[in-house]
Amino acid sequence: MKKLLFILFIASGSMVAQLNSDGFYTGKFSDGDYYENKWSGELHINSTVPVNSFSDKYKADNHNSIFSNFDVTGFSVAGRYMFNPYIGFRTTVHSENLKKSSATLPWHMQFYGAKFELVTNGSRLLNVDQYLGNFGFLLHTGLQFDYVKSKTPNTLTSFQNYNARERTIGLIYGITPQYKISKKLALQLDISGQFIFLQHFNWDGSYNTHSRLHGLSYTTSIGLSYSFGSYDSHGDWYR
Repeated sequence: MKKLLFILFIASGSMVAQLNSDGFYTGKFSDGDYYENKWSGELHINSTVPVNSFSDKYKADNHNSIFSNFDVTGFSVAGRYMFNPYIGFRTTVHSENLKKSSATLPWHMQFYGAKFELVTNGSRLLNVDQYLGNFGFLLHTGLQFDYVKSKTPNTLTSFQNYNARERTIGLIYGITPQYKISKKLALQLDISGQFIFLQHFNWDGSYNTHSRLHGLSYTTSIGLSYSFGSYDSHGDWYR
C-alpha cells in the first residue's frame, strides 16, 4: 500500500509541476493538443469483503479471499474529471449492505457515504499505453467518509448496537483495469482496499474493544465508464 501511495503522489506532483498556464501537460503532449473529453461517469456494482474486525463467534463467510465469492453487496456512482491525460480527480457516492447468515452467527451492517480520490492513468505513467491497445488501467487513492449502521439484532447474551450508527473515515487505494468498448464507453474492473480509522463498531455491530480502532475491507467491483463531451473519446484513450 505504501509503495502504491508513494508512486501516485510522486507522479502527480511531477506532472502538476509540468503544467503550463493553459492546464496542458508539457511533457509527452508538448503541443497541448489534448482535444478529448475530460469528464466521465461511472456506474459499478460492488462486492465488499470485510476482513477485520469481528467479535468472537462472528466472521465473514468469505473473509479468506477477495475473490472467493462475488456477492453483490452494493453499488457506486462516480464522476471523474481528468486535468490532463495523466492525472484527475474522482468523486464517488456508494451504498453497501453487508450481511452473512451461513457458516457463522448472523450479522448485518449497512453503510453509505462518499469517496474523494486522486486518479492516475497508470498505463500512461508507465508509458505502456501504446502497447495495450484497447486495454488500460488507472491507479487511485483518497479518502472515504461513511455512515455505518448496525442491523444485527441484540440478544439476551450480546449487544450488537442494533440501529445505532457512527461516522467513519478511511483511506482507499486500488487499481482499475479497463477495456475500451467504443469511443465513449469502457468496461471497468476495480479492486480496492479500505483502511477505516476510528471504527468503534465491529462488522457484526458489537463494540470494538481492541486498542486500535480500525476496520479493513476489500471491494471488487465491475461496471461501465461513459465519457461526456463534444469530442469522440475520453482522454484515457488519447493517442
